[in-house]
Amino acid sequence: MKFIKRSQNGNLSELPIALFVLFILLAFPLLNLVGLATGAAIACLVAHQAAARAATHQRYDTALQAMSTEATSLLGSGFANFARMTPVNGYAGTGADLYVLATDYRGGGTTPYGPNQPVQSAIDPSTYLYECNVRVKYQIGPTVSMAGAPFIGDIPGLGKPAVVSFEANRAAEYPVGLNKVGDQGNTNGPGQTIAALSIPWDAAMSPAGSSWNYPTLYQLAESQGLNCVDDDVIVVPANNTVWTKTHFTSMGRIYLDVRSDGSWSVGGNGGPVVSPNGYPANGNQLPQGALIGKIGSNGKPFYLGALQLGYVPPNGGNGTFYMAMNAGTGPINAATDPIDAATANTYTQSKGAQIVRVISAR
Repeated sequence: MKFIKRSQNGNLSELPIALFVLFILLAFPLLNLVGLATGAAIACLVAHQAAARAATHQRYDTALQAMSTEATSLLGSGFANFARMTPVNGYAGTGADLYVLATDYRGGGTTPYGPNQPVQSAIDPSTYLYECNVRVKYQIGPTVSMAGAPFIGDIPGLGKPAVVSFEANRAAEYPVGLNKVGDQGNTNGPGQTIAALSIPWDAAMSPAGSSWNYPTLYQLAESQGLNCVDDDVIVVPANNTVWTKTHFTSMGRIYLDVRSDGSWSVGGNGGPVVSPNGYPANGNQLPQGALIGKIGSNGKPFYLGALQLGYVPPNGGNGTFYMAMNAGTGPINAATDPIDAATANTYTQSKGAQIVRVISAR
């Protein structure tokens, strides 16, 4: 038998094939693994960032839009494109859904609301902790499709997309605004704002069911060619001898509305009960029991009543905006200021409050 001796110099004809197989079996899966890890990191970031953005908004509809905007922005990044991320349903096709979690910190238990729907019951921060919960779901990869490769063609992330889900919670900074009719609010006492609310209507931008007397106030200002640049909801108590200070320091045209359940009484054993319009005006005097305002601590008081549409404030609106009930010669700027006895007594006996929505439009 004759043996063929192999050359000691070697034969490299098989090396390219071996390297190609090695590259296919190792490099492409590793690249897909990097893509999958990148996509998972982006999905986690979307959940956390979107929840953080939503939790800072004062109204449910703007919180929902903030979540959508944040998700869309991150999905347009280069890393998301590298990972070949595709949303799986979600609000406005973003792959993200907004829930509200109400956790009873007295009796225990958590009630979820959603997806993408405001809370359907009254908001009660004295019993519940409210959180914005964002849940995301995306298809990721494969970065390099290996669908035609034997044995691994059906493996998610290699031959077909992998699906990842994440969720994140952030405590809502303005829980009252998460309500279906966001104007149901609580207050801790006289002269305090309801969490600086900006809630003119429900999340569907519909006035249906609103307890405001003029629920379409924002649309009215915009229909007159103005932009609503600032707003607030203020509780103005009847028994406060001191002007109720708002956060406004510069006012455009004033658009004002009050809640239909707001009422107060003027002196005399807590009665009679009148609207913010007060008693009929006596000559040029401001009506007693009327809602009044002023610009700046030394500004001249002016009549507000139950509704102002496009009122131009004095001094160009430059100065802090104050409101109060008119009980005579008062109110005063600070509790240490002098006040006549009759007016002080009227305030002391007055009861109730007005919940006033104020819009500054330019």
